[in-house]
Amino acid sequence: MRIVNGPETMESVEQILKESADKGFYPYGLSFNNGRMWYFLLKLVSSETHSVFIERYKKIDDKLIASVEELQKKGYTPWSMAVSFDWVYIVYGK
Repeated sequence: MRIVNGPETMESVEQILKESADKGFYPYGLSFNNGRMWYFLLKLVSSETHSVFIERYKKIDDKLIASVEELQKKGYTPWSMAVSFDWVYIVYGK
């Protein structure tokens, strides 16, 4: 298990997720506090998860709901969510 944090930029978010996945750690929870994204990462010993990625949305609205539903149809499962002052982040796994 690891708990890490970084700035709220997509570049940082994607880098942290990739580096963590390369070591076998996957985001089980996300949080936003004091301008920082926080990640609760678990090492999944036997996982059928093939990929994890994050989407960033401007607000919670019908477009977000449609996007989640479309990704679910493609086999992705919403895994975790964090809401900051300006963005909504959803982690998906497949």
